[in-house]
Amino acid sequence: MNPAARAVVRHGIARGWDMFGIYGGALGLMNADLMELSWMDVNGWTKLGGAQLGVDRFHADDFDTQRAMTTIADNKLDAVVMIGGWEGYECMDRLRVALTERTDLTHVRIVCIPATISNNIALTKECIGSDSALNEITLAVDKINQSTVGHTRAYVIEVMGGMCGYLAAMGALVTGAEIVLLNEVPVTLSSLQREVDHLIAGIESGKHTSLTVVSEKCSKTFDTAFLARLYEDESGGRFDVRKAILGHVQQGASPTPRDRYLATMMGTRAVELLAAAPADKE
Repeated sequence: MNPAARAVVRHGIARGWDMFGIYGGALGLMNADLMELSWMDVNGWTKLGGAQLGVDRFHADDFDTQRAMTTIADNKLDAVVMIGGWEGYECMDRLRVALTERTDLTHVRIVCIPATISNNIALTKECIGSDSALNEITLAVDKINQSTVGHTRAYVIEVMGGMCGYLAAMGALVTGAEIVLLNEVPVTLSSLQREVDHLIAGIESGKHTSLTVVSEKCSKTFDTAFLARLYEDESGGRFDVRKAILGHVQQGASPTPRDRYLATMMGTRAVELLAAAPADKE
């Protein structure tokens, strides 16, 4: 998010605009928690992970559009650029509708920049952050794989992604995992039986390592812990079983070059869209 915010701020300033940072996402917009940002305020943000302006996974049902519009009116804002994921898009859609009912704010434009490691925004091929998360998954799984030298072992590795299996699918592909469990493909007893049979057949044929990548919400019942216990019960002493939940290490790294480029291009494009928009939406 930081490289995108930097691009928006600097390209806006280059056009002679006053640029403000809203701290804490939708909640910050409701609470008027904002501050004008200068060119140097965003210096060095390209290499920083996370979000210097803060984030808040705010549910759209709790988003008070009236308070948000008061902030916009009181600070004479002409546009809002939201950098975030699904929840942010929902909040901005509600704000878009509410703005049409305020005759003094019909000129306010909204641009959304997709930024979520889950990569689950519709009509967007790649969201900011997903490449950095995938890179961290690859590094972590490669290290786990190296740790199996001298052992015959099956690993069950859980990755993030919410209800979207992008990180699990791509993580499994690039790390050479044999099995991947996704929310998009129903996990059933029969499918698990096939996976166990495949795992055991591989071990019996001479393999020493097996990797299974699990999307964090692939199943409410057949989760990572269940799968690890199942493998252990079915191992018959032929192999060890370990599970690893990668957790927030997927979110905490410095952005990859690809993410930095993507964020900068999207931030620049957001400013271009605002500059090209008519002065009054009506």
